[in-house]
Amino acid sequence: MRTIHDWKIRTKVAAAFGLVLAVTLALGLFAVDRLALVHERAAVARDNWFPASRALGDYAFETMRVRQMEAVVITAPPDVAADELRLLLKIAGDAQRAWARYERDLTPEARALADRIAAGWEGYLALDMRLRAMLAERAGREAVFAFYAGDMRRAYAEWREVLERLLELQMREGDSNFRAGEEAYRSARTWIYTAIGLAVALSGLAGLFIVTSISRPVRRLTLLMNRLATNDLTVSVDGAARRDEIGAMAKAVQVFKHGLVEREQLAAELQRQAAIDPLTGALNRRAFRERIERDVSRAKRHTRSLSIAMIDIDHFKRLNDTMGHAMGDRFLVAVAQAVGSRLRTEDLFCRYGGEEFIVALSESDAPGALIAAERLRAAIAAIRLLHDGAERGVTASIGVATFSNRLDTLDAVIDAADQALYRAKSGGRNRVVADGLDLRAAATG
Repeated sequence: MRTIHDWKIRTKVAAAFGLVLAVTLALGLFAVDRLALVHERAAVARDNWFPASRALGDYAFETMRVRQMEAVVITAPPDVAADELRLLLKIAGDAQRAWARYERDLTPEARALADRIAAGWEGYLALDMRLRAMLAERAGREAVFAFYAGDMRRAYAEWREVLERLLELQMREGDSNFRAGEEAYRSARTWIYTAIGLAVALSGLAGLFIVTSISRPVRRLTLLMNRLATNDLTVSVDGAARRDEIGAMAKAVQVFKHGLVEREQLAAELQRQAAIDPLTGALNRRAFRERIERDVSRAKRHTRSLSIAMIDIDHFKRLNDTMGHAMGDRFLVAVAQAVGSRLRTEDLFCRYGGEEFIVALSESDAPGALIAAERLRAAIAAIRLLHDGAERGVTASIGVATFSNRLDTLDAVIDAADQALYRAKSGGRNRVVADGLDLRAAATG
């Protein structure tokens, strides 16, 4: 009986080569299966998660615009109210279409929240119809605004809370898809390297061919994945046009990169919305504190001037009581626009609370800050808005304080500016008072 030792060298080599080839082929088929899994994971994200996320983002944006346009319709003059109402209906229709796109790719996990959101939005639209009926019946502006700021605001806040939960669920599903894709990619890479190692043993030429045609592209994609893992989104993914497995991997990496880009954009937009006062567009108090701390540290480190101006609209409560909160909101927006348009890009502008604003003036000493504050006061005093057929205006009092050896902390400077603001109020309003200086810009109109 012949044994393996009796085989001729050519037979042994052929058998060994056949065995290696069979093992390599088996590993290659397994690698192809892993690549198909990577492609499948990427396809799930591309065909389901990305469209659903885009549609849900559009829906969140359009419903927010509905709320904003309702305020515009309420406060709009009668001659343009009809045009604004038609725009409101168009935006509401856009929101419904965005929701319909999202429901096409709805996951079972999101179904319960989606049903609550749909029901809640129908309820809110019912309130919107009631609001439009009040406007059509020419109900009193105060009654209309009370309904808008009361029942409708509560219903919108409850509905928005559920929507935020759905957005969070959508992000978690995206993270899960990305992690699954990464795991499938790592598994595929391991088996591909194994197949390459065995194939190199066949011959130097086969090894060179495998290195140049497979290993280098895989290494390049690995480096791209490592850079993407460090959030470097400037990388360029090439090889996606290839029709082999490397092309499938490149497409998967490209899809993964696009997912990271969209997630970064969504996170940046959410962060921007969280830092902005929704009515005036100025920074909110929390965002202002975060940014001004950096400016204070930089000013101290480089011995540069930094001043704070506290702005308070005069008799704002009386304005709200006599003209209504809707008119008060219009004046708040107008003041924010007047102040913001006269600031430099390095200055910070914040709605500090109610009718009070705060401005951080970079590279401004006490005299320069006083001049800038007076310019802001004059701009506010020049505001004119139409109410009941007559032009109405507002004034503001401003307190200014500058960092110094005496005022060397942010809280101390804000407190000093607030005290100067109090003196401006006590001195007759519509004026600028600087801490430590007996200077005032008297009212001019």
